[in-house]
Amino acid sequence: MEDPSSRHGPSRLLPRGRRRQGAAGTVEAGVMRLHRNIPLRAETEEEHHGHVCQQNVEDGAPLRGLQQQLAAPSSSPSLPGKKGCSRGGKPAVGGPLMNASAPCGQRKPDVQAGRPPSRLPRALLPRTDNGLPGRDAPAGRRQAAGPSPHPLEPHLGKALRTVGRCPETPGHSPGAPWEGSLRFGEKIPPWFSADDVQKMKLLANGEVVAKTRIPAHGQILRVGLQVAPGAFQADLEGDCLGGLCGLIKRPGDLYEVLAFHLDRVLGLNRSLPAVARRFGSHLLPYRYTNGAPRPVIWWAPDVQHLEDANNDQNSFALGWVQYQDLLRQRCGTAGSSAAAAAVAGRAPCLGVEHAEWSRLALFDFLLQVHDRLDRYCCGFQPEPSEPCVEERLHDKCQNPVELALVHILVRRSVPSHLVFIDNAGRPQHPEAKLNFRLLQGIESFPEMAVAMLKSGCLQNVLLKSLYVDREFWESQGGSEGLRPLLQTLERRGQILLQYIQEHKLTVFREPSL
Repeated sequence: MEDPSSRHGPSRLLPRGRRRQGAAGTVEAGVMRLHRNIPLRAETEEEHHGHVCQQNVEDGAPLRGLQQQLAAPSSSPSLPGKKGCSRGGKPAVGGPLMNASAPCGQRKPDVQAGRPPSRLPRALLPRTDNGLPGRDAPAGRRQAAGPSPHPLEPHLGKALRTVGRCPETPGHSPGAPWEGSLRFGEKIPPWFSADDVQKMKLLANGEVVAKTRIPAHGQILRVGLQVAPGAFQADLEGDCLGGLCGLIKRPGDLYEVLAFHLDRVLGLNRSLPAVARRFGSHLLPYRYTNGAPRPVIWWAPDVQHLEDANNDQNSFALGWVQYQDLLRQRCGTAGSSAAAAAVAGRAPCLGVEHAEWSRLALFDFLLQVHDRLDRYCCGFQPEPSEPCVEERLHDKCQNPVELALVHILVRRSVPSHLVFIDNAGRPQHPEAKLNFRLLQGIESFPEMAVAMLKSGCLQNVLLKSLYVDREFWESQGGSEGLRPLLQTLERRGQILLQYIQEHKLTVFREPSL
């Protein structure tokens, strides 16, 4: 039987009637109670050794390193207007990006996958200047990267309640260096790795030297990119194998750029680098060069696909019932193995670490990405115009055995880590219909992602991050145009925190290097 919480979520933050009219005060009071009383426990997962334990979180051991990163002034002076955190109140729905939502049930193009991520939240890692990671670099141009030290031991404590000062709203600085349409400034935000920066520069500034269509995916092109055209003969397949390709998607998918920045700010590091860009290449059809910005996503060459033509959007065939069984078995932790599961007559483990599903659930809930875990819209009542209704997918919710997961992908280089692709979620999805089924079966969440949600600084940190991408920033009307969208994300984060408290869930600490 389905867990009622998967549909309705926390009782106090989804009120009706009188409570709904006073949303601002109710939310603020609920969040303050949460910050004082949430009984989180830190769940340390020693993934390589298979040891799992739980311990109480010390109160009063603040994340000073994270505070310093969040409080560090932007490389650009702030624009006039309100500084610090934007808190309280129900966010307005609107803004230039609001039409970018993808309808539930729509099959997104399975054409990319994420990079091998660091095992530490990027917000805690110092920027290294000893070269760029070479895992995805073309042969002959790779540079070795030394190990990144873990600068401090992450604790929750008071820093989870409130970080003292949020980054200021970024603005134009005449002396800040630009890289084409990218504005990294004098200091690159610490949540971007050197590899992220390399790929973002390629996507934003590389010249299109070849192109090919993605079968059955409409207005999506895979293109070969070169920062120094003419230095190498254009060879699309060879360039893509060497990590020099990008995917040009539809203007309506521009939300994927925000999703990439959210992934990095939360320290998840499971999605692909993405930038917004306007094209003028003579190699591209006119609709790609008409002045509208489009998202360009880095193409990962080593994504695993099933050979089944009817199920090639996954690295494994996985249904909802099997997925819930994997969560109960805690696959990837102590005491779980494919052999043991087979003997017990249960679904075998897939080799994906248990914590990966928690990262995925948190990410998809904030963005309301339904396509991966709930493309049938079983977690909310869809409108009749929804594709999941028109295609009669919603009817299958009565029989969980028929429900399949989509876009569950890994890379050959890191098969134990999931890859988040096609992340253009639903910014307009109404709060009353938030899909809590995406959280079903999840018992713990990443400590640093929860810390960012509780800090109250998510909006301002995202503004600081998005300012780097000038095309995206200007297309959305700058900070004022982005505020409603970021308020929606922060509001969903507060609701997720309330869900964690009401269900007495835990957090797990990312393992140290």
